[in-house]
Amino acid sequence: MTAATLELELGSVEETELLGAQLAEVVERGDVIFLSGELGAGKTSLSRGFLRRFFADPELE
Repeated sequence: MTAATLELELGSVEETELLGAQLAEVVERGDVIFLSGELGAGKTSLSRGFLRRFFADPELE
């Protein structure tokens, strides 16, 4: 098994949430997503976007 690494710089919280939502569209059962970054890097924003799309709940906090 090989792991892929991706490093991105996004310009806003909205862009970060959109990336999370797009990721939710392509993730498959068994996939593992590891988020790493400094405080304020956008891990929560990406996760929020992912979960909102994955669970089809745009108000999910």
